[in-house]
Amino acid sequence: MTRMIKTGKQHIYIRYVERAEASRGDEDADDEADEEDTGSDGEPSASDNYFFKYQYELFSFGAILGFLHDEKVDADAAYGQDIRRVEDISDDNKHRQTIDFITKVVQLEEGMEEDDAWEEVLRYADAGVARFDEETDDDLDFVRFVEDASEDLWRERFTDAIGTPGDVGTL
Repeated sequence: MTRMIKTGKQHIYIRYVERAEASRGDEDADDEADEEDTGSDGEPSASDNYFFKYQYELFSFGAILGFLHDEKVDADAAYGQDIRRVEDISDDNKHRQTIDFITKVVQLEEGMEEDDAWEEVLRYADAGVARFDEETDDDLDFVRFVEDASEDLWRERFTDAIGTPGDVGTL
């Protein structure tokens, strides 16, 4: 199965992702390379105006946020923008691992095949991206998002989704 990351919230991606409008041909390069984003004068570059470098980073964050709060866009939501195939992201990339994890959890929660679970992940991601946009002002406060996603909230959500460890057995 080929999982295509796509969104109906491209206007939000453009606001928060450095390369959302670029042709992205060079995005297949090492995604985890840490480059110093400074200009020739040593000052921060224009990329500092964005919270995410790649669209799939915002997607993975949105999927987690949407899942955590059990928020999805309508089943008939339109996805006007294809972003990237998940399989084109390195297996050891933390965002790829997050996307794979949330897809597996949705499969378990809904008792569905991966293709159908992926459609649900897309719905969670767009809802999460919309929530992120609504709750973010000019200064992103990731600490607040983490504090809001307390261990108790995660435990409750996972228990609702897939049961207790005794219920699940091994994944």
